Amino acid sequence: MEECTFCELLTKRPDSLQIIEKGEYVTAIFKLYKTRNVNILIVSNDHIVNHKDATLEQSSNVINETIQMAKRLFPHTDWSMKNNNGPKSDQTVFHMHTHIYSSEQWPKDKTWDFGRKHNGQRSRGRY
Repeated sequence: MEECTFCELLTKRPDSLQIIEKGEYVTAIFKLYKTRNVNILIVSNDHIVNHKDATLEQSSNVINETIQMAKRLFPHTDWSMKNNNGPKSDQTVFHMHTHIYSSEQWPKDKTWDFGRKHNGQRSRGRY
């Protein structure tokens, strides 16, 4: 069986991610193929397929920490959250994650090089 993309990235190749913040239950990363000005993925640290497969405690911990991170990352702007649960809801990566979107530009006081290179190459991946 093939290993989960997020599990591999979080455990074996964390340097290949553009990690913003890591918490007890979730890790916030920049999505490489952005569709809006800011598109952040907040990924569960443990392999949980989605909220349908999670226990109530797992879902509660992940959702609470996801919202806390989003509030810290976007204290002065509006944002939206999207979470797909199962293939019929367009879930394509079967590891619990939430998309945080904002139409605002990334704040200038938060430094981050979106084109950061790893080992001389730009980051690649579809997540």
